[in-house]
Amino acid sequence: MHTDTDSLHAAGRLGMAPPRPVAGVPRRTGRWRVRFGAVLVSLLAACTGTEDPEPADGTAVEVSPEGADATGEPEPRLVGAVRAVGPAGRTPTEVLVRLDEPVFDAGWVGKPVPESTRWSITPEVAGSLRVVDVNELSFVPDRSFAPGQSYRFELSALGASDAAVQEPAEGEDWSTEFSVPAFELVRVSTSRHDPVKMQVVVDMVFAAEVEPEEVAKRASFRIAGKSVRPDRVERGPLRDTVRLTFLGRPFAADGELEVKLAAGVPARWAEGATAPAASKSVRLRVGKPVELESVLVKEGSSGFYVDFVCNDPAAGGERWYWDPDTYDGWWLSARCEPDTELASSQIHVTPPVDFSVSSA
Repeated sequence: MHTDTDSLHAAGRLGMAPPRPVAGVPRRTGRWRVRFGAVLVSLLAACTGTEDPEPADGTAVEVSPEGADATGEPEPRLVGAVRAVGPAGRTPTEVLVRLDEPVFDAGWVGKPVPESTRWSITPEVAGSLRVVDVNELSFVPDRSFAPGQSYRFELSALGASDAAVQEPAEGEDWSTEFSVPAFELVRVSTSRHDPVKMQVVVDMVFAAEVEPEEVAKRASFRIAGKSVRPDRVERGPLRDTVRLTFLGRPFAADGELEVKLAAGVPARWAEGATAPAASKSVRLRVGKPVELESVLVKEGSSGFYVDFVCNDPAAGGERWYWDPDTYDGWWLSARCEPDTELASSQIHVTPPVDFSVSSA
């Protein structure tokens, strides 16, 4: 799982002092959590509106939930999940097949699946299905899935050799259907802002791969009512991201960078697909950055969550916090929690899931 917090500036804190008591400081510290939505599945012995089956002699009949054997235990499955994977709002990068048990030995890892494993993708896309682990397969297109196109991927047989081929059991579905988002500018966010150096680095994220030069020709920028141009344009961490670096006095103070994109930016691999015109803005704030000390996945009574430990120097009221899970400790402010609405637009989780933000 990958998360990026556009609204927070991470800065490590070194040389922490040993803990000491602080009088009059509230116990609440700079911690907050992102909780992910969970689906609870209940197995029902009978459907609503129907009567339980009962023989004429009145003896009781045991009804096993669907997907379970007569003992009530879930029937084993070979294929656990088939799904398209990619960043939220952007083109999926691959189709993953997760197996509930190993099928291929380590010698197959990194190689295309054997002919005994049969699969298809509709409409056809050039690419290969490979073994990436003893219990995981991955289909990666040679270029990219087409923007705005819907696909169906199906695995019809699975096995390392013709002598050990298995097919879906009755009721099992080894397939997935997914739709690729239309090609457009998804968002604009700050990657780094240094008011001392009068520098800001901005990422323009698209729904599919683009060429930085094509974006630079059609993008314009304004701050404080004046036009500005980036000093550097380059590819970002992913091929669908264009990273721009701005330098100058306007970036030493609070402000709002307005971004306008003219229509016509072409997608790199999709012939004829161009992005529509778009307008975005990025808020620039000057001040001590929030220090993100730790990000850990933890499990609570209601499921998994991501625990953030951060310090906001502007909030003050520091006290010592000790994490009983990792044995780490920090001096933290009494307040450090993002706005709920801001979090929903600035925190991005891959693959996309519903989440909520709460104080720890």
